[in-house]
Amino acid sequence: MLLVKDHPSHGGTVDNFDGSEIMDIGITCSGGFAVVSVKGELDVSSAPWLFECLQGAMDAGILEIVVDIEHLTFMDSAGLTVLVDANRRMQSAHGTLMVLSPTPSVRRLFNAAHVVPPLDVRAAA
Repeated sequence: MLLVKDHPSHGGTVDNFDGSEIMDIGITCSGGFAVVSVKGELDVSSAPWLFECLQGAMDAGILEIVVDIEHLTFMDSAGLTVLVDANRRMQSAHGTLMVLSPTPSVRRLFNAAHVVPPLDVRAAA
């Protein structure tokens, strides 16, 4: 289910909940900037929800996206593929995508994948 509180290009919040207990995604948008918070497990069954959220933000003209994965408990290659694809699309649109606060297990996945171009991955400040 997609709940839209306000259109992202006009500021506001978009929350996307997949209806399951496995993953929740929340999006907060303001002034061409979006923070996407992902909680739970990001795998082959839930990755399409993240793809749709990121694509929706890009379609709305958002050029700076932060994906906060601090509360992600698991991620497989399908989740990584969504992030890498979104990063490439953002770079093509002259935008930026940053991944914030990966857990140690997710950081190991990033390191093992040798993503090119590299994702902008940062610890929380």
